[in-house]
Amino acid sequence: MGRVDEAAEDIDRASELDPQNADAAALRSIVTLTQGETKTALELANKAVELESQSPTAKIALSYARQGMFDIQGARESVEQAVADNPGHALAWARLSELWQSEGYLDRSLTAAKKATELNPDLARTQTVLGFAYLAKINTADAQAAYHRAIMLDQGDPLPHLGMGLALIRDGKLKEGRQKIEVAVGLDASASLNRSYLGKAYYEEKRDDLAAVQYELAKQLDPNDPTPWFYNSILLQSRNRPVDALQNQQQAIERNDRRLVYRSRLLLDKDLAARSVALGRIYNDLNIEDLSAVKATDALSIDPGNHSAHRLLADSYYGKVNVDAARQSELLQSRITQPLNLDPLQPQLNNSNLGLLDGTGPGTISYNEYNPLFTRNGFALQVDGAVAEQGTWSQDVILAGLLERFAFSLGQYHTETDGFRVNTDYEQDI
Repeated sequence: MGRVDEAAEDIDRASELDPQNADAAALRSIVTLTQGETKTALELANKAVELESQSPTAKIALSYARQGMFDIQGARESVEQAVADNPGHALAWARLSELWQSEGYLDRSLTAAKKATELNPDLARTQTVLGFAYLAKINTADAQAAYHRAIMLDQGDPLPHLGMGLALIRDGKLKEGRQKIEVAVGLDASASLNRSYLGKAYYEEKRDDLAAVQYELAKQLDPNDPTPWFYNSILLQSRNRPVDALQNQQQAIERNDRRLVYRSRLLLDKDLAARSVALGRIYNDLNIEDLSAVKATDALSIDPGNHSAHRLLADSYYGKVNVDAARQSELLQSRITQPLNLDPLQPQLNNSNLGLLDGTGPGTISYNEYNPLFTRNGFALQVDGAVAEQGTWSQDVILAGLLERFAFSLGQYHTETDGFRVNTDYEQDI
């Protein structure tokens, strides 16, 4: 209930009555951790485990303390020991699901979440964790059912409201999803991440001023989180403010590793690659194409499977001589590695496509990272045309769509000109 001082008094009294009480030490560890004293929290959690080695509460506290020290693998191992000693402890299984998700093991996360709800389906926490496990697998129907049960069990918990909002947005119901995220923010106005995703929802609705306000509040609430800086950069870039966007993107990159408390090193490296790609897009807007290609190459050295980096490198080759084979190779790799999305694939690989901004960002769903869920079901249409003298004109039309686990992009391009002298006419169709 947020009454931490009163809780601390009760914990002190419990310790006086029974100095060997492991639960008291475990709870004190959690309170200390929320106050930012990570080393002390780890010492208290280890003491709790020493007092009662079979206590699931002590081992769960130890997992949180280790996570606070950026040791996600160690946190997961603590909970694995807890479920081995107490296989019927639902909250331990739910905690294990969260940590598997932090490491990117979505199948294992879902299995642990299902086990948690089987053991105790009447806990809001287990239903919420199950919802996020389903959501990470883009199973939005089952995710929404789990969130609905969690909300019925605990209507004051903001987390299932956030999850429900993300699931609705992924299903193409942007307004309804945004309203749910607003409820989550209302229930916990101090949560930076909730405000970042509310700002992202406003951005998707083209309500840029409201989005900017949420990003600024998120920055103030958690100065170490790169998320609001990253999304604000995308907003500024789409508003034709590339210099401001560049500064925000650099701030996001500087803060990238501070999310090690939530995500494994592998996933953080993927995030860094995604942020480098976004930085390269900004360099493109600033007409610094060479730096754009460098950032794409840097991103690929970190994460060779990053489809956005392959696409950026292909775009940076457009219009240059003697690199057509490399351009086609990068475009092919981008298509092979890309997840389901609404990014239009231009037949002629035009370099100016603001639609690519919408797909920019970390592409892997995991604990506290839900960027891909904003790629929602629907259709996108892009039409371009140009006309000039000497019978010169060109046009392209592209239709892209996404429905659950199916995505497509259909496009055609035509250009022709009579040329500047006899027999220099030209025509091309793709």
